[in-house]
Amino acid sequence: MSLPADQPKEESICFQDLKIGNNTDVTYNDSNDKESVTKVCSAEALFEMANSSCVSYRICGHPNRTIVVRQDRDCQDHTGGIVWETAYLLASFLEQKFGSKDQKSSKCALGQTLEVGAGCGLLGLVLSAAELSNRVVMTEATEAMHNLKSNVKDVRRKFRETNAIEMNVIAQQLRWDNCKLDIKNGGDALSGEFDTIVGTDVVFRKDLVKPLLKTLHTFSHSNTKVYLCLQERCVDAHSELMQKAPRYFKVEDQTQELRNTKGCVWGVQDLECKLIMLSSPRDRKKSSRKRKRAKH
Repeated sequence: MSLPADQPKEESICFQDLKIGNNTDVTYNDSNDKESVTKVCSAEALFEMANSSCVSYRICGHPNRTIVVRQDRDCQDHTGGIVWETAYLLASFLEQKFGSKDQKSSKCALGQTLEVGAGCGLLGLVLSAAELSNRVVMTEATEAMHNLKSNVKDVRRKFRETNAIEMNVIAQQLRWDNCKLDIKNGGDALSGEFDTIVGTDVVFRKDLVKPLLKTLHTFSHSNTKVYLCLQERCVDAHSELMQKAPRYFKVEDQTQELRNTKGCVWGVQDLECKLIMLSSPRDRKKSSRKRKRAKH
């Protein structure tokens, strides 16, 4: 929900200002266990983020571009009310992997982008503001749509007013277990395939793994890359993913590349986050549903 004009602006905590997991900023005088000290620092910083009403993320190379999203900390019926750690990790990874000092060469490197389980919308908004994607469709279940749409509306308005940028980003309902109906009702937003698909902490229930994979496959063409940044929140669900994903895609573990990305080591070392890339979707020619590339 947008703030009334006469209501003071809430303070937000910026992810880059926390410097979590940076060993050079930690004093170890009272402990020989450096790893345990780092974990405490990361946990405290992330706890602070999760309990803030708003969180923000500065776009690399664009000091005047900051994404601010509101968290719905009171939600009880879904997991999309806060920005999960993996969203910050994947945003940092993709910015550094596909961004470039030569902005012309990196512009829209991710092409048409779909985000599944977008939550508060931070990751998709970062990809749009960083001009890594020329169009971003962020999707969520019904329960999380209100806050997601509100954040998209507020950020788009801010960027239009302060940066003269018209962000090509929208929020759309997409339930993995009711994908066909939501595609039918989604119109042009969900009418085609995407060049890049991203998701963070989207593996948390075993019964939703197959619907998730089928959804990812539905929106993929032969060159689509899917990036999933995950914490193992449910052992059975994660095992199900790793067992069934090869039926739909080529599976590549890029966790080491994530660990080697500047500012991301804490996610792998402390939180044991993983980065899985899916590509080369299986049996595209045999697909019963003929789909076109996503429209601009």
